[in-house]
Amino acid sequence: MKLARKEFLAISGTAAVGMPMLALGSPTELSKGDAINGKFVMDTFRKQYSEVFGQLRDAIDTIPDDEWYKADVDHLVPARLAFHALELYDWAMHFPAQKPGVNSIGVKWSVQPPEKLPDRKKMKAYSREMEAKLGKWMDHYQDDLSAVHDKETGVYPFSVLHLLIYTIRHLQLVSGQMSAEIRRRGLEWKHWCW
Repeated sequence: MKLARKEFLAISGTAAVGMPMLALGSPTELSKGDAINGKFVMDTFRKQYSEVFGQLRDAIDTIPDDEWYKADVDHLVPARLAFHALELYDWAMHFPAQKPGVNSIGVKWSVQPPEKLPDRKKMKAYSREMEAKLGKWMDHYQDDLSAVHDKETGVYPFSVLHLLIYTIRHLQLVSGQMSAEIRRRGLEWKHWCW
C-alpha cells in the first residue's frame, strides 16, 4: 500500500505535533509529495524501535542486582517497569491464531510481587524475544499499514500504524521512567540515540 505524504500525516497524526519528519526520517530521505510505502515506514520504525529497545536493555544493565526488585514506590520497581514495557508486545503484537492479551511469562506486571518478575538476565532475553516478535509482526503487515485489528485478528480496533505509534510511545514512556529511577538512585546512564 502506498500513501501520499499528506495521507500518511493525516492517519498517523504526526502533522499535529508539527514535526512530521521526525516520524519519517531525515528530510533528505523523502521529498514532499513522494509516495510513502509500507516498507519505508516499517524500516523507519525498525530503526527507532531498535534504539528504544537498546535504551531499555542499557537501563536494565545499569540497575544493580541488589536494586532490581526495590523502589520507594511499588510501581517504580525496575523489574516492574521493564516488564510492563515489554509485555505490551506479547499482548498487542499477535497474529489471528494467537490468544490476545496473554504474555508468554505468565505473570501480570502490576500485581505480582516484584521478586516473581524476571531477573535482569531473563528480562534482557525477554526484550530480545519481544523485539523479534515485533519484527515478524511488522514484516507481516508492512504492505497494509491501514489494516485494522478487530475481534477476529487482535485486541484493538486500530490500524497497524496506530499500534506502531502507540507501542513505541509506551516503550519510550516506560524507558523514561526507568531513566528517572536510575538518576534518582545516583547511577549513571547516558544512552540516547537519534
